[in-house]
Amino acid sequence: MCHLYGCKTTTDSFYCYKVSTYTIDSVKHLLTSRSLISYGDYLFEFKNRIKINSIKRGDKQEEVTSFKIDTTGIYLLSNKNAIYYEYDTFELKSRIIQTGKLDDKPFGVRFSPDSTNSTEKKGIIHTPPVEVVMNNIKCYYSEILSKDKSGVDSVTVKVLLIKKKNFNSLYKLRGERFIDKNYCIVGLELYDYKQKQGLSDVIDALRPLTEKEKEICESMVQKSKTCVTDTIKGLNLKH
Repeated sequence: MCHLYGCKTTTDSFYCYKVSTYTIDSVKHLLTSRSLISYGDYLFEFKNRIKINSIKRGDKQEEVTSFKIDTTGIYLLSNKNAIYYEYDTFELKSRIIQTGKLDDKPFGVRFSPDSTNSTEKKGIIHTPPVEVVMNNIKCYYSEILSKDKSGVDSVTVKVLLIKKKNFNSLYKLRGERFIDKNYCIVGLELYDYKQKQGLSDVIDALRPLTEKEKEICESMVQKSKTCVTDTIKGLNLKH
């Protein structure tokens, strides 16, 4: 298992980070949490299972006391071949246990058949990025506006950005690229003021990979290159 947030760091272009998604009404509720590694053209997505511990006091609603996140597997993703590789563990001895098309990936963020094609959306305007500090991490917000917008819309949509040119994210793999290539979209914030509810992605952690983690990532990438993939019949390994 990769201990993403407690290791000695190095300074390079490879990063591990965590993005948590919350639903918002009168309070924030944790919906999901994604641990990711940006490794050049590749992205590692950790399969996380969230265990919620709660207690009930009398007739009151259950109160959440703690969250525990278990890693049950790792995906290696790339939009070069639109294939995912699933590994059993984040170690040098990791094994590929499943592979398939990105749009058939059974866990985590889903990909549609045409989502890996980067296209410019017509009629959309991004406001200039505004710097924010989130959990001691410098990032940026840019609001999405419609060119033909008439009147005042009660719904606001913002993209959450990291300013690193070669950074990789699930949004980038899906073809969602910011107009300035120095920035990478890593999250989304949506809020409906009439309904008083919304959705918000929050960056919880960000740091460069350790030398050991880079060695593991490179080992897993090389293992993917030794595979002969048949996305209909399954996986065959070269001997």
